[in-house]
Amino acid sequence: MSNFDSGIISDLHKDAYGFRPSPEFSILWELSSDEQKQEIWDDLIATLERNIDAEEAAERKAAEA
Repeated sequence: MSNFDSGIISDLHKDAYGFRPSPEFSILWELSSDEQKQEIWDDLIATLERNIDAEEAAERKAAEA
């Protein structure tokens, strides 16, 4: 049994990209092995972290201006 939750991955995708995953992404997720799901999860987390860092940098730049 897998510990991955389809609802949480949808939320994470939305946080990382600003929109819910496509039906194709959802099918890919469901067909993926646990190892593949972990890779997808890790990639989404990395994307989210990059976006947060970029937002923070933009806010600092705006505050300096």
